[in-house]
Amino acid sequence: MHMKTLTTAVLVAVCFCASGADIGVWGEIGQAYSKIPHPDVDLPNRPPAAITLTNHGITQIGIERSACYGMCPVYTFVLNRDGTFRYKGEAFVERMGMFTGTIPVYEFNRLAQYLKDSGYMELRDGYGAPGDDGETVFTTVVMNGTRKVVMDHSYSGPPKLWAMEQLIDHVLVCAKWNARQPDGAANGGQPTRSATNSTSSAAGSRR
Repeated sequence: MHMKTLTTAVLVAVCFCASGADIGVWGEIGQAYSKIPHPDVDLPNRPPAAITLTNHGITQIGIERSACYGMCPVYTFVLNRDGTFRYKGEAFVERMGMFTGTIPVYEFNRLAQYLKDSGYMELRDGYGAPGDDGETVFTTVVMNGTRKVVMDHSYSGPPKLWAMEQLIDHVLVCAKWNARQPDGAANGGQPTRSATNSTSSAAGSRR
């Protein structure tokens, strides 16, 4: 329950696809916030178009979820700093095959800044031992020309790695998809596929 609550809070906070709402239509938690004094609030609004965080040094972010014993979504999603992405859906996903598309660049920059600030490059190379029926998630980040790949089997990594995986998936919510590419189309530079896996609900109906 705690993890589901954290997922919801993180995913709602990260994507700007939905438009804002007046205080009058806030829900239960928003109304509670409006009744509590808040002396420490950063008041200026920063519209998404003005978010230009580019000092993170990250040029590519990716996630790959591999097969497990069960109905685990199997796909690879690689996102570039210009907002373009490529996606390969292989099993238990809404979009099967090779696709390309775009997301807003500010979504990439926001995600990249979070990964940098959260210490992705300082994570261990792997957590857990693939080989059983559990799920495995691979993530990758290219920062300042250096690629790092982290393996997370059966969610054995720290909670912040789990949150990173969820957020990488979640940017697909704002994706604009191109038509499916022919089978066998070039997909250069995909992260290496290895063991087993599953997915979060964000990428899940996952296109």
